[in-house]
Amino acid sequence: MNHQLLIREQHEITPDLTLLDADELARYQRLINPQKKLEFVSGRAFLKQVLAERLGVSPNTISLAITASGKPYLPALAKTTMPYFNLSHANGYYLIGLSSFPIGVDIEQPKAIELTHVRHFLSPDEYQQLKSLPKALHTPLFFRLFTDKEAFLKATDKGWALDDIRFQLENQYWKLTNPGDSFQFYQTDYKDSYVSVCLDMNPIHPKISTPSATR
Repeated sequence: MNHQLLIREQHEITPDLTLLDADELARYQRLINPQKKLEFVSGRAFLKQVLAERLGVSPNTISLAITASGKPYLPALAKTTMPYFNLSHANGYYLIGLSSFPIGVDIEQPKAIELTHVRHFLSPDEYQQLKSLPKALHTPLFFRLFTDKEAFLKATDKGWALDDIRFQLENQYWKLTNPGDSFQFYQTDYKDSYVSVCLDMNPIHPKISTPSATR
């Protein structure tokens, strides 16, 4: 097993401000929207509790480092079997992915869309593939693709521009055609939401050992 997923709902998480370090507390205080504040502190609390359990330490000792692109990592995990992690949240669901490879995860609740309104997110081929299908399939297949792309961008730490990513629809599943074939994708559902996982099986520049200042 090269990855593990953990999901919690908002009512299962205690949003503990004491678990935020100085930089995280400053970020929290800059947020204006109360819902965004709740999501940030809840996500950090859940993440730090999970990482602390893996390291056998107290959650309030966990201080995350941040890559230049803004992805959190924790050098102390480098010697564990799953040193990479990623967090996503949507609609009161919080998802953490742990892996032995660089990982990106995304959780989204599908809602009705018009293809013309989301065309900017699609390559010309992806748009034509969806357009050729019955309208009832547009929303579910778009959100499957959306979560795949988001997971890919997070797994690669935004190493690729959105315009350079290409997927091909095969038997109602999206397959990455560019870049390369060193990525593995996994899809599942959680209640009313779609979940996607992307693993970078051949990372050129692993981020886990890269020094970076926290924010």
